[in-house]
Amino acid sequence: MHGGDGVSVLEQLAIVEEFAAVEPGGTLTLLATTLGLAPLLTVGSAEQKAACLPPFLPRTGTPLASFAFSEPGGSADFDAPAPAGGTRTKATRDGADWVITGTKQWISNAMGRRGDGPALLTVTAVAGPGDPGTSLAVFALPGRPQGLTCTPMARTVGMATHPLPQLDFAGVRVPAEGLLGGVGDGAATVRAAFGSGAGVGALAAPRTHQLLFCGESAHGPARMYPKTRATVTAWVSGRPVCPRRPGP
Repeated sequence: MHGGDGVSVLEQLAIVEEFAAVEPGGTLTLLATTLGLAPLLTVGSAEQKAACLPPFLPRTGTPLASFAFSEPGGSADFDAPAPAGGTRTKATRDGADWVITGTKQWISNAMGRRGDGPALLTVTAVAGPGDPGTSLAVFALPGRPQGLTCTPMARTVGMATHPLPQLDFAGVRVPAEGLLGGVGDGAATVRAAFGSGAGVGALAAPRTHQLLFCGESAHGPARMYPKTRATVTAWVSGRPVCPRRPGP
């Protein structure tokens, strides 16, 4: 209906496995584009798809899509109520627009190819009263809108070609037609987006020698992270398993 090559999931699996054997970081960039498009493909209207998909359909060019989902205080608990990290980014209706304010972190492809951002950014935000589980929404933002700042973060160990920057939304305006689905559909949309690509993404895991390198390089940062990451009730480093080095 909208074009494209119509590649099957089996063909995607074969392509990803071969790419990951050579450069896992670059492969994640390709997969992150699929993830960034997933909310649009899952709940987007025909009009929204017609407006956002054209840059991704030609066989030439390398457009990127990005899904701004994780936040400094939470990722897997995106739909958890306070005081959990959950989703704290807010979307407030202002006339014909939504205004998004908040911070996202570890966002694949958010920098774009040359620091100019992705061709399409999809982002989660709480867009109504109540907890994120009942008022989460997903928005589509083509290009780099005003009020959006992208800040590089610490290097990704073993994945140097796949940076994970921080995004700060300072009153970013999104037209009403940028809302994918409806307010309250966000939690289901997030689960569908990650579920659809889980099998393909699993094959992007580095081969054995790459895993060993990544594991050794990541040991130091992994020990530092629990000292700065707080859960609902305590610092992660206070958990019994954290002070010990992994292994027998």
